[in-house]
This record gives sequence, structure tokens and C-alpha cells, in this order.
Amino acid sequence: MKTLSTISSIFLVLVSFGLIGCASDGPELPPRLNLSPKTLLGNSEHGEGTVIKLSVINQISHNSTSAYGVENNLRELFTDLLTDSLEQQGFEVTTNAYEDTDTTPVYYNIIIQKLNNKIEQTGFSSEITVEVALDLRAKNNSQELTKTYSSKRLKEVALTPTIDEVTELTNLAVAQIVRRLVRDEELRQFTIITTAK
Repeated sequence: MKTLSTISSIFLVLVSFGLIGCASDGPELPPRLNLSPKTLLGNSEHGEGTVIKLSVINQISHNSTSAYGVENNLRELFTDLLTDSLEQQGFEVTTNAYEDTDTTPVYYNIIIQKLNNKIEQTGFSSEITVEVALDLRAKNNSQELTKTYSSKRLKEVALTPTIDEVTELTNLAVAQIVRRLVRDEELRQFTIITTAK
């Protein structure tokens, strides 16, 4: 009888440890998007070798209502995309440099304001919506230019969208907004012509 009691006690201890171990794992986290957008601009000499100091700040709220979060460091993602795209257009880019470090007159300060994804189900189909927004403050000597760029992509899919479908649409939206900024003729003229004065 004593042996049975001892076995029961050991069993209860093991069960308790098992439950504690399971509880410590916590709830399973939802999957996150791993982005790898491609801008595919092609090379040109539009930048005429102008040097730009680029700074990117992520101001997206941590309380985002997006269906999926993003695995990437967005500041680094947009810095790399903008640097590569501007260099393809003939600019020279330095990143995260303060204004008083040297005499380069052109600065692009980019603020990531929005990167949201939403899924709405209607009957037997769903609609994915992805929205991206960037604010730009460009400075060239004593002159400044401020602009806002946005991209919105929609896609209807059967039943519930997969994470791959949301990732693909998000990649397209991010690439689109970078292309719009880099190909903005008003911004290019501000950067090139003012520098030459």
C-alpha cells in the first residue's frame, strides 16, 4: 500500500512538471511576413553622381491592427532598398549620417508611417489589402521639400489567403512605393538643379 502511495506521488510530481513545462511555452505566436521586395529599376545616370545622405526612421506603431506582423527590421529594409535604387539611378548614397559631419548639401530623411495588411472575408473569397506610406523631408543647402508617398495594393483570393499570398502583395506594395520615390521627377530636379546653383 505504501509502495502504491509512493508511485502515485511520483506520478503527480511528473505530471505537475509536465504541465508547468507546457505552460512556460506560452501561446503559439502567429506567423510573420518575411519580406524581400525587388524594385527592378534598371541603371541610369539621372542622379549625375549627386551625393545624398539618407536617413530612415520607422514610426509604425507597435499596436498595429495588421493581420500579420513583419519579421524584417523595416528601417534596415527600406534603407537597403532606397540605397540600391538611388544608386541604380546614378546617385551616390551615404546612410544615417548627421548633417554636420561634412559639407554634402543633400539629405533625404524618410519616415515609415504605415505598413498595414488587412484581410476581409466575403462568402467563399477573401480580399487582401496592403497599404504603405512614407514621408520625405529633403534638404538641399537651405531649401527643403516635403512629400508623402503611398501605395495600396488589393488582391482577391479564394477562401482564406495564405501567408505567401500576403507576403507577395506586401512585397509589391513596398517595391512600388520605393519606385515612386526614386522616380519622382520633382524630387530629382530639386536634388540635381539646386545642387548646381
